[in-house]
Amino acid sequence: WRAATSTAAIIFPPKIPLSLRDGEVRSLNLPEQASYAALMALASPERGTSRFSGLRPAMLASKLTPTAQMDIVRAALSVKDHKLADLHTDYLMSSLDAKKVFSNIRAQYALHGREQDFRTIQREVALRRIQHEAAAQSASAMIDF
Repeated sequence: WRAATSTAAIIFPPKIPLSLRDGEVRSLNLPEQASYAALMALASPERGTSRFSGLRPAMLASKLTPTAQMDIVRAALSVKDHKLADLHTDYLMSSLDAKKVFSNIRAQYALHGREQDFRTIQREVALRRIQHEAAAQSASAMIDF
């Protein structure tokens, strides 16, 4: 599904199985539901956007798996939900997976004309990381004293 909802697929719409019933979707855990809703919003906006919007409060309140977060960022950017996209981008850029997802996230933001916003998030994450490291070094120095 992810490959079918890539940038290239916008030009050549894919045939994506949309056969999960509501009960099946509700039985999925939150990261799986979020990914499914995000992919549906990308593949079939008229059918998927409402489900994606319905999960928005849970997606705003939860840190999810990196895969789910990437799906959420892509869909949120496509429906112009900047707050949701930026939140999960911040989570991803603050995670151990930051190097793995950097170019993909940057490309998604560029695709939607928000590359400067991505750079701002990147700077904020870097500043927090520097402050955290400085605080840890300061605490370590106090212990050694």
